[in-house]
Amino acid sequence: MLTSYATSEKDISAIFAHMVSERVYEYEQTNLILPTVTPAEALAFFMAENGVKQRDLHHIATQSIISEILNGKRNMTVAHVKGFSAHFGVPEKTFLG
Repeated sequence: MLTSYATSEKDISAIFAHMVSERVYEYEQTNLILPTVTPAEALAFFMAENGVKQRDLHHIATQSIISEILNGKRNMTVAHVKGFSAHFGVPEKTFLG
């Protein structure tokens, strides 16, 4: 990281790192369009990407509850959101609608 080479805020590496981070932030605020997905779609995606079966998530919810969530018949509870977030290592907002 550029800032690790800086001995003060006036070092060129610190100035450059600050400029780059500002441009990245500006770009993300104006150009980054994230797809809108439902919590169930997010769960299905992470399960497929990680080869996780419903039964593998038994510590979060029963297989029937997970099936209902995936099929849009049930909403996730706060405990489900926290559990899926921790299991897949993603922010909780990933599973919020």
